[in-house]
Amino acid sequence: KYYIFGEGGAKGLAEQMGIDLLAEIPLVQSVREAAGAGRPAVLQGATPVALELLNLAKNVVTAIEKRNVSLPPTSAVETTNEAGCSTK
Repeated sequence: KYYIFGEGGAKGLAEQMGIDLLAEIPLVQSVREAAGAGRPAVLQGATPVALELLNLAKNVVTAIEKRNVSLPPTSAVETTNEAGCSTK
């Protein structure tokens, strides 16, 4: 493993910011090469990287569900034709 943020750095930063760490994706050259060739890591079988990417996807869904319960819905953006806002 290569710890580009220092060992435990991403987890520590997430804790300092009061947010959840969604995943720790290992940097693997074969994953980069496969992605460049159009072969996503999650389709490569039950590799550690594929499993961590699937875990990330699950954690993103959970975080969105948590957000949707704890915050009001976002508002639609309204357009106006006021001066300075012309589309012409």
